[in-house]
Amino acid sequence: MKDKKDFLLKEKETVGYYKNALKEINSNPNHDFSESEVKRIREVAKDISELNEKISFRMKEIHNNFTKGIEAIQKVFSYYGAPVFQNLKLASEIGWYISPKIIAEDKLGKLSELLTPKKLSQFENLIFKKGDKLVPIILNECSVSFPHRASIYKELGKLYKTKNYHALIALAYAQADGMCNEKWKVAFFDREKIEKVHQLKLIKKLSTTENSVSSMISNQLDICYNEITMWSESSELKDKQRRQSSFNRHLVIHGHSFNFGTKMNALRSFYLLDFINYLSLEENCP
Repeated sequence: MKDKKDFLLKEKETVGYYKNALKEINSNPNHDFSESEVKRIREVAKDISELNEKISFRMKEIHNNFTKGIEAIQKVFSYYGAPVFQNLKLASEIGWYISPKIIAEDKLGKLSELLTPKKLSQFENLIFKKGDKLVPIILNECSVSFPHRASIYKELGKLYKTKNYHALIALAYAQADGMCNEKWKVAFFDREKIEKVHQLKLIKKLSTTENSVSSMISNQLDICYNEITMWSESSELKDKQRRQSSFNRHLVIHGHSFNFGTKMNALRSFYLLDFINYLSLEENCP
């Protein structure tokens, strides 16, 4: 039998605490919980389940109506969805920028389970499989937000259908810079060196209300070793073979990389455009 202390996190009880405790109660008739603890655990677990359904409904609203969906989930997620959105930084560590739309149809519990260091590959597989469905939606929404770039987004869609990923990625990176220049007067890939760290300038432009959905999403920018934006001379990119296959923006645009044209990297660039578009529409952004 597992010791009860495995489930106790002192004063900071989490969703994981109740999930594991309920699992122990249901699977082990010799569990070490008192009758009152069992009652409380079942009640809280039920509340969490009902809350997950409400949050999932709000996430679907984003998928169906982008702007209204953002407004609908702002208050709910600023408290209950915080762990999921904070852990999206883990996805940024392996080269992804994720807006709420990308995970709109997934249940909170499932995301909490996948957004962990040991299961990131499963999360990556989850968002990869959504690509074919999400790409046209992303391009359409970007066209609405930046109508003068609509013909370029249309071209990106054609490149995706014909699997011309090298051209697609380079063009998408250019649009990422352009969209940010229009909105915040700074290119997405612009960096500045602060205390020996090459940090994106955009971070300062997106200082939003603490614990808001927008702030938790924009916090993904604060990953200095995200391969897309990483300083091209960083130690992580010193290996010659890795440089030649890297999806790093500088290495791609300046011709140092020539094996970057994969569907995975193409989707990274599309999700980046979606990420920028989300932040450009968020009310709290300056």
